[in-house]
Amino acid sequence: MAVLRLLPGFSAAYRKQGFLGMSDTQFELFEAAANDTKIEKAFIISLQNKVNTGELTMAEAKETLNDYRNAVGLFNSLPPNLDLQGKKEAMNLLKEKRDLERQIDGKDEALTVPQRERVKLLMNN
Repeated sequence: MAVLRLLPGFSAAYRKQGFLGMSDTQFELFEAAANDTKIEKAFIISLQNKVNTGELTMAEAKETLNDYRNAVGLFNSLPPNLDLQGKKEAMNLLKEKRDLERQIDGKDEALTVPQRERVKLLMNN
């Protein structure tokens, strides 16, 4: 499965570069993968093999899988009427909102004003 080679890139998009950095073809493959549990199972096996051969540490494999699952979760929360570019933009915004909410969670409101303001701005767009 050629798509398996691209799955770590989807994790990287979640963690670092964002979804706008993905080509349309890559994003379409991500869409297909996000809707296919067999692909995720094959990805897990691929990660386990990489751990077994020393190509990845267990921590790296877990982080990659977690990022992939988080990306799929964001994708599944999108409204169905968005075009491809809209989906990419929406996923970036949802990721930013999630990251900010995690930074804010449990912190004093006075110390997280910029993050709270950005979340409000994201919610109003």
